[in-house]
Amino acid sequence: LRPYCGFWANDLVVSHEGYAYVGNFGFDLDQRLAELGPAGLIDPPPPTANLVVVDPRGRVAQVVSGPAFPNGAVITPDGSTLVIAETMAARLSAFTIAADGTLHDRREWAALPRVAPDGICLDEEGQIWVANARAAECLRVREGGEISARVATTHTAYACALGGPERRTLYVMSAPSSNRFTIGSSTRATIESCRVDVPGAGLP
Repeated sequence: LRPYCGFWANDLVVSHEGYAYVGNFGFDLDQRLAELGPAGLIDPPPPTANLVVVDPRGRVAQVVSGPAFPNGAVITPDGSTLVIAETMAARLSAFTIAADGTLHDRREWAALPRVAPDGICLDEEGQIWVANARAAECLRVREGGEISARVATTHTAYACALGGPERRTLYVMSAPSSNRFTIGSSTRATIESCRVDVPGAGLP
């Protein structure tokens, strides 16, 4: 994947047919923050990245250019739609998955101002839980952007999943920072959980 990644590979999801949808940073986030500070994530805008589709044989089947830090990814239960978090664009974006695993019809699923969507997971009502990499919280979001629930976490939230019996437990990974220059000395990262009413659905 190196030729298609501006920096580290990031989150991914694999379909039942064996297609992997892989995001990447697109740029060195920690180095940019060290050089330019938080303003450097806004002006000038950081480089966009590619979303890479890998087929079941391990070959690159498609490279989708333009996502802004493609991060968490989910596939709907019917296998027809991929939704990704674009962390640097403060939105979730959806794609239609074709029979050959390639992606088409890119569209905005939810705009999330003042949120940095990181890891995500889908529930049976079609809503998406979003780990907010700008705050100590995990948000439940309807298509269109309405926030229907909010769970507080100990530290900044970076990843989430619905699992456990009947997939009714929301697990959230939180940490004081994601910065590789500082987080190595910290032992305060946590995995927190709470019970939810609506179970998980789709992939992963």
